[in-house]
Amino acid sequence: MKWGLIAASVLAVAIALVVVFMSRGKPEPATKASSEKMLEVRTLAGLPKVVDIGAGDASAAFTELVKFYDQESTTLQGGQPTAEVGDKAMALFIQVYEAGTLSTAFLDKTTPIYPQANPTFGLAPLGVASGALARINELRARDDAASKQRAVKGAQAVWAVGQIMFEKATRLPLRQQGLALMQSAGGVMIAWTEEAAIVAALDKWSPAIRDYTDNFLSPKLEVVSSLKPNIGDLLRIADADKDVTFRVEATLALARVKYNPRTKGNANGIADAIRKLQEDPDPMVQEAAKVAEAFTKEQLHGLR
Repeated sequence: MKWGLIAASVLAVAIALVVVFMSRGKPEPATKASSEKMLEVRTLAGLPKVVDIGAGDASAAFTELVKFYDQESTTLQGGQPTAEVGDKAMALFIQVYEAGTLSTAFLDKTTPIYPQANPTFGLAPLGVASGALARINELRARDDAASKQRAVKGAQAVWAVGQIMFEKATRLPLRQQGLALMQSAGGVMIAWTEEAAIVAALDKWSPAIRDYTDNFLSPKLEVVSSLKPNIGDLLRIADADKDVTFRVEATLALARVKYNPRTKGNANGIADAIRKLQEDPDPMVQEAAKVAEAFTKEQLHGLR
């Protein structure tokens, strides 16, 4: 009799555990957006050089570029900068280019680890580039060789800053701006048929950037930046992506979606992931998870 009671108790506990486990549910299934292939690190390494990038510290020159945008943002955003503003914009990009490069630490420090955060300098590089490239097109159309060469150097400088931001930054908004700078400068330079070496390099870069954007970056953004992402994909990217850039963004996205999980299984999966990621070996992922844990509904409303 005693053994029968013990067996019955054990069975009851086992059934209770199964019921609890089943009642938690499971997150929605992941899709091909977080397949093993999509979780690999993708770069644009191995392509021909468009410019030579130095090893010096260009942070002071970059800071000057940002200050210039703050002073001239109205003119630059208007789309018709004066020749003086265009010349200054171009000169500032050349100054950054000639100074060297930007460190990962310098760039990442500009972007808070917070949901939907933008760099502290906003869209300054893109804004100044619009003025520089407008002036570059004007100079390139002139007959004198000095103006044409100045235009080449200016466009190369815009490309160089973009490449630095894309390759050096960890945070996704910085890498996206870098990619946009490269596309803008490349779109100008690829028409310069007499610059054979540049055009030959860009003939390789152009399809590579398009493939990266269409078949890798855009599908990832549909998960980490969506208001209603597939939770299975988001959890896989946060936990298993080999590129910490996307792990950080996915982890920060958990802060938002935890308030609209849609199913109990999703809610439990999100909570479990946030707890686990707070112990992650990567310090940036760990910090993102702590932010996600502390993120409130009031903060969520502040994003909208």
